[in-house]
Amino acid sequence: MSSTDLPPYDPARILSAPFPEKIRLVCTQWASQVNPTPMAVMALYWAKYLFVYIGGWAIFQMFNAGYPGLGSPLDWAFSGTAFQKAVIWSIFYELTGIGCGWGPMNGRFDPWFGGCRHFLRPGTTKLSPFPGLPLFGGIQRTWFDVALYAANQLFLLRALLAPEITPALLLPSVVLIPL
Repeated sequence: MSSTDLPPYDPARILSAPFPEKIRLVCTQWASQVNPTPMAVMALYWAKYLFVYIGGWAIFQMFNAGYPGLGSPLDWAFSGTAFQKAVIWSIFYELTGIGCGWGPMNGRFDPWFGGCRHFLRPGTTKLSPFPGLPLFGGIQRTWFDVALYAANQLFLLRALLAPEITPALLLPSVVLIPL
């Protein structure tokens, strides 16, 4: 932090301020800073959203029952199945690691994404949902954890490829995601 990045208030003031005042001061300072991200990186992110996120969602609509064709998006994009697949695609997209946790704006430079590279590797660190419990309670990912992640991704992919979304397609992921 350079001297130009220092907050415009006295450090003693923030230390002695009540919590709501501290939050207000920090948020005001954070909001007033300029985004240092180069425009090329921002363009890359927007291209990712357009082609990978929205494009991926559009591709999975092709498997819907009664799909009228990519050339008539008003007929398929606002259907109930399209919205259901948007949610499932978002979960799959984020768990794969190409969503919000991707790229240099997230502090990732090499490699740009972690998600599946981390979740499919035994021995990586994990936050246990049930500390101390056999199979689920460790702090390192096991082959069992890797299998659960891979199974969940396959169940989500199966739902994305289905002509319509049913509770039976979603139940495995509803059970696996909390684990």
